[in-house]
Amino acid sequence: MSFFAYNKLLNMVDSEAYDSASEVPFPIDAPGCRNHHDSEGIVVLEYPDYDPATDYVNSLRVNAAGTALENPQKGKTFAEQKTIDEAYRNSTALKSTRVHKRGQLKGECAELIRVSAWEDVKAADTDAINGNDAATRALYEKRQKMRDQNSAAESTLLALTDLEEVKNFDVRSKSWYTP
Repeated sequence: MSFFAYNKLLNMVDSEAYDSASEVPFPIDAPGCRNHHDSEGIVVLEYPDYDPATDYVNSLRVNAAGTALENPQKGKTFAEQKTIDEAYRNSTALKSTRVHKRGQLKGECAELIRVSAWEDVKAADTDAINGNDAATRALYEKRQKMRDQNSAAESTLLALTDLEEVKNFDVRSKSWYTP
């Protein structure tokens, strides 16, 4: 029987194996730990029959009851467990990086629109002088173009399937917006 610190936020074991729950350092700050001091996100859980030769620690997950750890990859070789875990982590990293970059893209578009706010007054003045709404309509079309190009950049981002490509995707408006 072994005990581990488990990071619920990262969904992973956050310590080495200990013989008793009282031996697990809390807050987690010991050699081999990732030094997360979030007492709400870290729990100490038991994993019966832990064998470091056959159980890949990062494969351990909380059971359905939330009371202990289990290895959903039990029965697979150590190397297979490691490969499955790496694929899971890469997939999670890809999704979270996309979400983060998507938020940055939306922020860039919002900033483009925000900095064009002064043009509202100019367009209204021009329209008043000319007796029409051509300048205001042109401004609205310009902003719609910003949104459309942002949506196209977002679609490009979401279509990427390689983590490095997503990481290297430039979210700055100068890379996707053409006035």
